[in-house]
Formats: sequence, structure tokens, C-alpha cells
Amino acid sequence: MFHRIPHKDQSIEGIRDTTKYLNSHRRFNRWQFKSFLKRLSALNIDGRYLEIGSGPGLLAAEIASVRPEVDITAVELSPEMVSLAQDQIAERKLEGRVRFLAGSADDETLLGGLGKFSLVYSTFSLHHWEKPVDAFRSLYNAVADGGVLLIHDLCRVWWLYMLPLNGGFIRSVRAAYRPKELKQMLQQAGVSPFTIETSFPRFEISVLSRKRPSSKH
Repeated sequence: MFHRIPHKDQSIEGIRDTTKYLNSHRRFNRWQFKSFLKRLSALNIDGRYLEIGSGPGLLAAEIASVRPEVDITAVELSPEMVSLAQDQIAERKLEGRVRFLAGSADDETLLGGLGKFSLVYSTFSLHHWEKPVDAFRSLYNAVADGGVLLIHDLCRVWWLYMLPLNGGFIRSVRAAYRPKELKQMLQQAGVSPFTIETSFPRFEISVLSRKRPSSKH
């Protein structure tokens, strides 16, 4: 029923493509991250943050601007996006608190060398991950005892899935996961405990796991 259709990304390369992508995201920035930022504010976590799938760096810049008590390491698959994100951080004079690295969510060697974080988070990149179970395992291992893993993404819902459209948003919905699928992947990755919540109108989904201090992961 409404089987997942993996997302086939078109590469974003060169200054023209990356700038176009940045300008597009700037227009929808506040709407896109509204529910995630509300959840983040309620958690009120200080310390070191790890962001996965940072894109052009708009979210990292927003968080660093409103939370001066945190430092952010952001990992992005596209080197072109990393370069663009670094420019955004420089413009806002946040270089000392935000750094960007090229890499993937399932790169255990890269993430393992970064140390532990009080918060590991990602927004709207889960449906792009090639190896989601490996990624969940690597990200959970990067969470410090007592820290939080927070993953926010789209949810595959029938009424959006069935629209006779084929734009980028609809393709992302078709590539997204349902709660049952996420539960299975999280269990395979050894993430425990965790909660999965969908939000009105139920095309967004959040995974939250607070790592117990006694955890042996």
C-alpha cells in the first residue's frame, strides 16, 4: 500500500545551481523549519550540536543566532553546498561557532572522529539517506549520554502521495517513511528508547531519542 519510491536526486553543482537552491530555500525558510524549531526550543539543549544534511546552512545559522550557548558541527554531502554554507556563516559572523564538513550520515569513521554531542539532529534529509539503518546507528553513537537524537522529516501519507503531481515536494513525500518503517529501522540500528510523532496535517514526522546515561552504545 503506497509503497515507497526512493528519491533520485539531481546533482546540484556550480555557483548557479547552488545559489538558485539557496534563494529557493530562503523564501520558505521560516515555514519549512517552524515545527522543528518549536520542538528544539522546548527541549532547551545547550552544548555541542551535530547537524546532518545542512544544505546551504540556513538552519544552522538560524539556530546559532538565537542560541549563543551552542556550537554546531554541520555535515553535508555536497561539497558545493558546504562552500555555500560557509559563506552564509561568514556573512553572519558565526565562524567561531559553526563549522561545515563534507560527508554522509552513514560515514561512521567521520562521525566517530567528531566526538560526542548533546544534540544530533537532521531536518528533511532522512528520505535521501542511502543507508538509513547505518545512518541511525552512526548518529546515535555520536550522541553523548543524556543527549538527544532528533530527526525531522516528511511522512508518506496517502492523500499527498496520490496527488497527480510530480514536483520535488511530492517526490520527497513518496520517498519518505511511515512510522512503522521508521520503528523497524530504529530497532535494527539499536536506538533505544525512542518516540515517533506525526504532526498535523500529518505529512511531517519526528523521531526523538534521549540516550540514557547508563547506555552502553
